[in-house]
Amino acid sequence: MTTPLHQLSDECRITAQQRRLDTRPECGRTVLTATASHVPATDNPDLLPALKVLQALAQCHEQTYRLFAEALGIPLDSVQVRLQAAMDLRGLYAAADRVRAGFGQLAATVEISSPADIYEIERLRVTVERHSPVLDLVRNPTPVRIELVLTHKETAPEAA
Repeated sequence: MTTPLHQLSDECRITAQQRRLDTRPECGRTVLTATASHVPATDNPDLLPALKVLQALAQCHEQTYRLFAEALGIPLDSVQVRLQAAMDLRGLYAAADRVRAGFGQLAATVEISSPADIYEIERLRVTVERHSPVLDLVRNPTPVRIELVLTHKETAPEAA
C-alpha cells in the first residue's frame, strides 16, 4: 500500500512505503524510478534534489538523442528514457559511515522508434553516450570546488 507524498511539477508523482521509497515521476516522455532504502515513514523531501538530478539526466539524454539523430540524418520517430536508481538514505543522514550518500547504482533504458537499421541506431547510441553532458557529469569524476562564505549578522544591544 503506497501513500502519495508530494505532487511535483509536470505531473511528477512520488509514492512511499514504510522502509522503501519508489518514485515514478513521469515528465514528458521520461520515466524515472528511484528506490531508497531505510526511509522513515514520514514524508521525505530530502530526496527531491536527487530526483531532480535523475530528471536532468533522463531529459538531457533524450534531447541528446534527438539532437544527434537529426545531425546524423537518422530518422527518429520517438525516444523514451527510463532511469532506475537506488539510494540508501543512511548515507544521506550519516547513519552509516560506509554507506554512500548518493545513488549506489543507476541504470537507463532507452526505447527508440525508428525505421533506421540497427547499425545506424548503434552509431547514434555511441555518439549520444560520448556527448550527453549530464551523463558525462554522472559517469566521470568532476572537480568540484565549494567555497564557504560565512556572514555574521550583528545584533543591536537590547535597550535597558
